Amino acid sequence: MFKACLSRQKLLATALVFVLALTSATAALANEHYDHKDAHDKISKEFMAEIKATPEQRQQIETQHKEFDAQLQPLHEQLKSKKKALMEYLATPDSEKAQALEMQGEIDALMAQKSKLYIDHFYAKQSFLTPEQQKTAQTFMQKKMDEWGKKKKEMKEEMHDDM
Repeated sequence: MFKACLSRQKLLATALVFVLALTSATAALANEHYDHKDAHDKISKEFMAEIKATPEQRQQIETQHKEFDAQLQPLHEQLKSKKKALMEYLATPDSEKAQALEMQGEIDALMAQKSKLYIDHFYAKQSFLTPEQQKTAQTFMQKKMDEWGKKKKEMKEEMHDDM
């Protein structure tokens, strides 16, 4: 019975690693030709035009975004490294649940930092806008979130159809 449980745990761990690896590989392939700077520049131009930003506001927002990027990049690298380490750990035959949960806790803490950074960035940008521009910005952001959600759903459906 114990041996069967152990085999089942290894099978589940292997399946989990496979699913995580497949998800990561699919995301990597989907983003293979995706240039984040070009995407940001395009959306930023749309955003600035939509809110009718003044030259001073444009400068303030771009400066704030550069500061945001400088803080975000190290978090991305740490998250990537910690997620990879967890996946590698889960793939080892002698992995233990307590250690895996501790590793996941470190990832969760970094994700919380990242979320806080995004919220700080949002409110910093809002502080440069008039109340009317803030309303326009909210509408613009909702529209973009809806578009991204739709694209993500389509990509998942395409991936599912290919399997």
